[in-house]
Amino acid sequence: MRCKKGCAQKNCPCCRPGPPGPQGPAGPQGEPGPQGPAGGTDNLLSAFATPPQLGTPGMPLVFDRNGAVLGDAVVHGQNSPDIAIRQPGTYYVSFHGAVTPGPGAAFPLSVRLFLTSQGTEVAGASAVHTFTAPGTTAGMSFSQILDVSSAPAVLQVNSEGGGFIYGEVNICVIKLY
Repeated sequence: MRCKKGCAQKNCPCCRPGPPGPQGPAGPQGEPGPQGPAGGTDNLLSAFATPPQLGTPGMPLVFDRNGAVLGDAVVHGQNSPDIAIRQPGTYYVSFHGAVTPGPGAAFPLSVRLFLTSQGTEVAGASAVHTFTAPGTTAGMSFSQILDVSSAPAVLQVNSEGGGFIYGEVNICVIKLY
């Protein structure tokens, strides 16, 4: 009995597919999609302190200079611990700096740095280091995304633990949207 094309019998030599053919020509270009949101930000601030300063537990770190400043959503007065957010929105905050034990420190010495907004600690924005000997330096850093629903809001980097010296510190606050 001879098979007819399209009989769909299992292992039929007439119905097995052949090798693929050559690639066809490309189709026409589709319509352009809608424009996406603008990239980048137009509101940011970077503040820093380079000369070593004595850090006292319970007292905020002082940033003596401003670096990059764009827009007016985030402001800082030189030689101040306060970073003021003047517009509601979502912000990215990043901090880093060098910390060493203060004069007359007892060891082990734990130093904890943390971000506050309106005097309340921001969850997930902290760093801690335990020093076991004098003359050592630790790099400390944290970053966090912060929703500010009501402005103005004041940010500070606060400390707890023993006395310390800090320098080469920087805080960047970028309005995301």
